[in-house]
Amino acid sequence: MSTSLDSTFPMATLLLVALAVGIGVASACGSSIAADLQWARGINEPWWRVMTCQLSHWSWPHLAWDTATVLLVGCWCEWRYPWRTRGCLLASLALIPLGVAWMDPTLTTFRGLSGIATALVVQLGIAAARDDWHRDRPLAWFALAVMAGTVAKSCWEFATGGTVFVHDTAMVPVPLAHIVGAVIGAACALCPSHKNRRTVRTHGPLCEAPQAARPEPPAPRFLGGRPEAVVGGP
Repeated sequence: MSTSLDSTFPMATLLLVALAVGIGVASACGSSIAADLQWARGINEPWWRVMTCQLSHWSWPHLAWDTATVLLVGCWCEWRYPWRTRGCLLASLALIPLGVAWMDPTLTTFRGLSGIATALVVQLGIAAARDDWHRDRPLAWFALAVMAGTVAKSCWEFATGGTVFVHDTAMVPVPLAHIVGAVIGAACALCPSHKNRRTVRTHGPLCEAPQAARPEPPAPRFLGGRPEAVVGGP
């Protein structure tokens, strides 16, 4: 029987989106939780804000675009590639803020899930092209088209400093987060898939699939005291 870790139910994606929406609702009700969770450059800043800053957002449009993309693409990814997607989410939570802070010394604060959304889209495109090209080619083509559009959007935003979807004066876009997310998504997509291991389940623990036994050559038959020629031997 498979464990919950082997399940294709998108538990990690749903948990991430639920936390982000809950923080957004609390902020709208007057709580300072979004500011408490954001990353801010400073010597005395708590280290754990690196892991929580992407759950907070600057405004409702910012929250809506980010959570909608993560929900749709994340559920699709986690259903098709559960282990790689959960690894991608965990790596993105830690590495995107660190990468952005290191590559942009002028950045003072950071919020939002858009970098994780980009990581998921890129992971989906590469993984679908690699693992599903012969099995489900329309799906692979669609995933590649979505990835190409997302990469083009990120490059345009990086070159111009603007945004395509969210136009909000409450925030300053950080397109570098999308570039870092795309690199993380590509790396996770190229990792070996846990689901593709050649294993079988019995009533006991998980075990490797048995190799097919090599057929034995036919025994020689004797006719009139002379051995008959063996057909089909090695």
